[in-house]
Amino acid sequence: MVKLARLETLSAEPLARARGRGGLRVLLLVAMGCGDDIPRPPITWEGENLRFGTDSEIELCAGTLPYLDGVAGHLAEVFGRPNTKLDYYWLPDGVERYCDGDVAGCVRNEREAFSTLVIHQHELVHALRWPEILYLPLEEGLAEAYGDDWDPFYPVSGDIEYLLRDQENGKKMPGNAYPLAGHFVSYLRAEHGLDSLLELDRATDGPDSFASVERAFRQVYGLDLVEEMDRYKDEYPACDQTFYRDLAFDCSRNVIAAPVELTEEIDIKVSTSCEDPAVLGPRFDQRWTSITLDVQARGWYYIWAGKPDGDETWPVRLRDCQASCFEAGGRTIVHGEPIVSTQTCLEQGRYSFRFVDDGDDAVDYRLRVARVDSCP
Repeated sequence: MVKLARLETLSAEPLARARGRGGLRVLLLVAMGCGDDIPRPPITWEGENLRFGTDSEIELCAGTLPYLDGVAGHLAEVFGRPNTKLDYYWLPDGVERYCDGDVAGCVRNEREAFSTLVIHQHELVHALRWPEILYLPLEEGLAEAYGDDWDPFYPVSGDIEYLLRDQENGKKMPGNAYPLAGHFVSYLRAEHGLDSLLELDRATDGPDSFASVERAFRQVYGLDLVEEMDRYKDEYPACDQTFYRDLAFDCSRNVIAAPVELTEEIDIKVSTSCEDPAVLGPRFDQRWTSITLDVQARGWYYIWAGKPDGDETWPVRLRDCQASCFEAGGRTIVHGEPIVSTQTCLEQGRYSFRFVDDGDDAVDYRLRVARVDSCP
């Protein structure tokens, strides 16, 4: 693990502000001016894509910083910013010196991200894309669609047309609007592709008026924005961020092959020890890791994932790596909901298991997968 001090020194207060009592306050507001002259924490680690700075002495799990560096490189490629290097500052006691308002994180115009959280992927999206900013609700939605893997703070709710009209001229978005913004952007990505979103990015700016965004949308998509929002509401199923967020980077890591023959079974131990190079954290007093199952033969599979003692306090989340919300309501395997055991037909492709532990003493998970039959 990365020794920045003892885990017990972590203050509960910033986590209470971030996680408890109503959820994460606001994931991002691009900051300008505030904190420019305040000295930054020292850089304590450097990777290929990111420099990590902190004045905290909290002990990090071994996989945390390599993951943060890797996901920064992945997002840089996604958004057409190869070879971009960021400074990421982790401030678990609060970011008030650098960010405006009571927030968990912000980014700055010098490609700097500040966060109370050791991994805050939402902020990485904004930092890598600076100074290009979509119309603000869509920008925040993009950062959600490529953002963090934690359990949702709020459900997807509200009316997308009201949100887009109400947030013009750079008005600050309420925290409970972020899931809806991310859900709508995930629809645009699934229906029309990322390239169109990036073209819309070049045609809009954060504080634009709704009318100017309507014109830009018609120019890029050849469609009326209000009519497209109506199609979205009619056709795109509800699903939360654990389902609609991009999984491309996670699904490129810790890959194991699924059984091919009907007599085959895999039975592996999944460590949540902070010493394990695949384990990330702490964040919200949790450690977590993931396994990617590579299915080469379509078939009916039995899956069991849990702790050896049968404890279901932290069930395992399972997701199809390629699914969008269009698949929600179909095969149960793609719901992104916690599982302990299931039997289902798996198509060829990759599937991501996410394991979480919040105990002081890590308990290993067990993952069993067997191909038991052909699909109907």
